[in-house]
Order: sequence, then structure tokens, then C-alpha cells
Amino acid sequence: MEEKDIHVNIQTHQPAIKAAGVTRQGNNWHFETWPDMDVPHQATPLIGLANKVKLYQVTYDGPLLVHCSAGVGRTGTFIGLYSLMDVIQTRLRIDAFGYVEQMRQSRIMMVQTAAQFRFLHECLLEFYLSGDTVISAKDIASFSIHDNREKLVREYSLLAKFDKRLKKANEVLPEEADKSRFPSLLPVESKRPFIESQSNSQPNNFINACFTSSLTKKEAFIATQSPLPATVEDFWSLIYGWKCPLIVMLNPLNPKDESCCKYWTDSCPFEVGHMTLELTFQENKGFYVHRMFKISHIYEKRVMKVHRMHLKSWD
Repeated sequence: MEEKDIHVNIQTHQPAIKAAGVTRQGNNWHFETWPDMDVPHQATPLIGLANKVKLYQVTYDGPLLVHCSAGVGRTGTFIGLYSLMDVIQTRLRIDAFGYVEQMRQSRIMMVQTAAQFRFLHECLLEFYLSGDTVISAKDIASFSIHDNREKLVREYSLLAKFDKRLKKANEVLPEEADKSRFPSLLPVESKRPFIESQSNSQPNNFINACFTSSLTKKEAFIATQSPLPATVEDFWSLIYGWKCPLIVMLNPLNPKDESCCKYWTDSCPFEVGHMTLELTFQENKGFYVHRMFKISHIYEKRVMKVHRMHLKSWD
């Protein structure tokens, strides 16, 4: 039996183990996106996994088996988090250094890198500050936004503290700043989609966009800014290159803001770089407008149809 659980990068298996005529049900959790000798991008999924495993572990007497490739770096970090989460809830002091040293008396190099040791502290800090943020599905109907306003504001304010991997404004490259409406809001490099352009007007493949996952699918979305006049070609290259079938536009066009340009045409075909864009369908649905475009490329035979839903009232 196999199912997705908690986050898209965690997979759950429930194998039936048979030995000596006895069948036992096992539970296996696989954290799929933790690179060797490194750390996950966020602490939240790993904390969620630890909490989920704890719910199962209390019903069993046997030891919890944890492994990675070598059984020291990622394994030691998870065991450290798993154990010290209980310490945070029951004691006034916590000694991550001491616990890692204790683990190393049994197995060398547990928590293998300085980055993993820092990440262990980040996880513990997030767990301590955030507390329990989960709302059960059966309670969502009775959840009061008004009564929980302070809790929600506190949770939101914590998000900025947990994101430690955004580029600083003073680290922005000139070509990135030129293509970004707000140079301080850059995509995480490992999450940024690359674009291919054969146009001399767009010599680099940077675009202010990033992949993000849903709870059930990796890279389910591409989040990006509304195109600048200088990045319209990049925008459509992204859509054509990554075969995006649907665009959701949430901002109105602001005639007072020259950077917020109209990146499509409502009449004749519109040429952008080596692509030709043509509006083939348009219908006003009241609070949004549904348009459909046809994109063709000079050097490729593939013709692509793209739907766009434009929300008119969110500003």
C-alpha cells in the first residue's frame, strides 16, 4: 500500500512483512527531497514528518529504524530533531550539542555537516515558536477567524523568520535586477525554471519565477511576477517552453504604472521574439475574463493553446 502524506516530498508505504508464518504490518516514511550532505529547503516538512511518525511510534514497543545512504548525516539530524522535540515540550533547557555528542558515542559522524547541525537548530526553533498549526478537517467549519486572529497574525509573522535562504538585496546581479519588479524578491535559485530563448534581445535565461508544489504534486505551479516591458518575451518563452496550459492573472492593469504592461493582444497576431501570439477566444464571465491564445514558434512545429483566467477585482 502506498500513499502521499503531509507534503508532496514525503511518501508513505505500509508493507506487509511475512516471516516464520507470521505477518506484521510495517510503516515506512520516505523523505524524497533531502540531498546527501545537505539540508532540505524548509524545516516544516521534516517537523511534520516527525510529528506523524510519533503518532505511530507510541503504539509500538519496538525501536524506530531510521536510515539514509550512510546512516549518519540525515539520519542523525532526524533522530536529533525527533528526540529533542520531546525535550522542548517537557523541559526548560535543551542541549542539541550534548545530544549530538551522545549519538556520536554510539555511531560516528551523526549529524555529518555543519549545515545539518545548523538546520537541526532551525527545525527546533520553528517547532518551539510555531507550536501546533494544524487544524483538523472536521474542525475547519467551526474555526473562528475572529477568535484566532492573534494566533494567525503570530503565525504569519513567524514565516519571515523561517525563510533563511532568500537572496539579500545586495547580492542581486545586474541582469536579475533589470528583470525584476522588486529586486529584493528573487526566486530561490534551485526552484527557478530556466528558459530557452533564441532571441539576441534576451541573452540570459533568468526569469523572476519559481516552481512550487501542491500537497500532492511536485512543481504543480509556477509563481511569477506580471511581465515588465523588457520581460514579455521571457514570460511567453516560459509558457511555451514549459508547456503551461493555463495562466491565472490576479492583478489588474494599472495605466499609471508603466512597468505593468499589457503582454497580449486583443486583435491582430502579436509577435514576441521568435513566437507569434494570437487571441482565439474571449468571454467575460463577470468577475473574470476567460481568454485563449494560440502560440506558434518560428523554429518549432509545435503550436500551443493556452487558456488564461484574468480576475478583475483583486487589487
